[in-house]
Amino acid sequence: MKITSVQPFILYVPVTGSQIADSTHSVTHWGVVGAQIDTEEGLSEFGFTGTPAHLPSDQLIARCI
Repeated sequence: MKITSVQPFILYVPVTGSQIADSTHSVTHWGVVGAQIDTEEGLSEFGFTGTPAHLPSDQLIARCI
């Protein structure tokens, strides 16, 4: 199976209901950094990781992908 393309993406999902927080930080959005991977057989799959929605860090992860 040969990979034909890898397309990174960044999504931000608002935290609703209970907050995510510790003694110094409060998270209002959850980040999802991931990639869509396509193959020559026509398969398309996704992989992702969750982050505390820090844009510079998320952009770095996406560039590494």
